[in-house]
Formats: sequence, structure tokens, C-alpha cells
Amino acid sequence: MALGSLEVELLSAILEYVDDESPNTTKSASLVNKHLHATARRIRFRRQTLDLSKPGKTRSRLSVLLAEPDALRCIRHLTIVGNVHSTLLELLELLSTYESLARLIRALASLRGIVWRYAGQIPLNILDAIHQCQPRAALKVYNWCREADGADHTDPAELALAHSPALTCLQASIWNSGGGHPDLREAACKRIIANAPNLQYASITTGRSGCVFTLLSAAEEAELAAQEERFYTHKQPSTSLKILTLDGYGLSKDIIDQWGRFLDFSKLESL
Repeated sequence: MALGSLEVELLSAILEYVDDESPNTTKSASLVNKHLHATARRIRFRRQTLDLSKPGKTRSRLSVLLAEPDALRCIRHLTIVGNVHSTLLELLELLSTYESLARLIRALASLRGIVWRYAGQIPLNILDAIHQCQPRAALKVYNWCREADGADHTDPAELALAHSPALTCLQASIWNSGGGHPDLREAACKRIIANAPNLQYASITTGRSGCVFTLLSAAEEAELAAQEERFYTHKQPSTSLKILTLDGYGLSKDIIDQWGRFLDFSKLESL
């Protein structure tokens, strides 16, 4: 039986499988005939990558997707990439793009996954859109970062991420530049690991960069420890985590004891 003679539902199921294994094959199939082209066109919407480095261009792309019924019906996977912005104008454009992205997430019929690779914090309105409208979507956060290294424990977006039922993967690099300022990134990471109910994979890399290091005084160390404790509100260690990678920490008894406060090592399948 020729592919072109199949019912749309069956053909769509076949092309979805093909697209998962070889997206280029889907593009080739769309050139065979009109029937395959119409079906493959909808399938090609399944995976979308949006680059926040150019918020104006991305906002235009989001407007096109929001106006396209096939896109809203067929998008299954979103990947967000891009470099962080620094000027006020860029930041204002980025906030507007976040709003458009949140609208898209709310409008999608059946989002399955969102990968956050943008070099900036995932904002609260994006998390709210995922939690409220896409409960089946898995969230993977790579290159996790904070608005400020020494920010306290009250950031709403960080709290939402730490308790997100969507979060399944977290990757973070915590490099110490030796500036002698309070750094609460590790505490914020540990809070996510301890609290995210469906987090299965975490990879944390630490180390030092630069040549000059300014040590904190004893009083500053004590204050930092007190600030870290404010992050640790979990009642028990995580039992959902299956894979943990700790690069740059070593695996001494002290490290195991320290991290054992945040996860149950007996539940890990790989360390």
C-alpha cells in the first residue's frame, strides 16, 4: 500500500515516528505529493527553536506561530536558546518577547517538552504558563543561572522552578571568580534538587576561574552560612533524582554527607 493512499491519521502517526528519528526524511517526504506535503507540513511544526538573542525577530516569529492553527495544534517540543542581554532597550524587548512566548505556550494544544538553553533565568510568567496550561510538558533547564549570584532566597521565579512539577533535568556550572562577594548559587541549586518533585537528572559543575581570590572573613562566612540556611526549607531529601553528576567536588565522605541532606543517594542509578 502506498503511503499516499493512507488515511491522514495513520500517515501522521508514521511521519511523527519518522520525524523523531530523522527530521530530514520528513522534509524529503513532503516533496513526494500534495497529500504527503500537507501532512508533513503539520509534522514539521512539531519542533521549534526560538533564539532570544534577537528578541524582535523572535517576537515576529512567535506572532506567525500564534496565527497558524497547524502550529498551535502540532508543536510538541520547544527549545529556547540565546545569549544574555545587557542594555536597557534589549532587556525591555526581551520582556515583551517573554510575554509572547508565554502566550504561545498557553495556546499550544499538546506541548510535550521545553528545553531552556537561554543564558538567563527562566522567568515566572513562562513557568506559570507551563504549569497552568501544559501539565504534561517536561522542562529541561541547561546552563541554569540566577539574576544575581548573591540574591536572597525570596525570588518568585526561583521558588517556582524549585517546586516545579515539570522540571526533569537541571544542569548548572558554578564557577567562582574569587571576587570575595557572597555567592548563593549552590544553595539555590540544592534547593531545586531537594524540592523539585519530578527532577530525575542533575549535573552541577564547580571550580575556580581567574588568578586572584579574595577570601571572605570569618564574619562574612558565618553570614553566608546563615543566608544559605534560608534556602533549605525542604522536609526530606529528594527521592526522585536518578542521575547526579558532581564535577569538581570530589567524592569524599564530607561531600556525600553534605549532599545527602538534599537527596537520597540510595535512589540514584548513576553518580
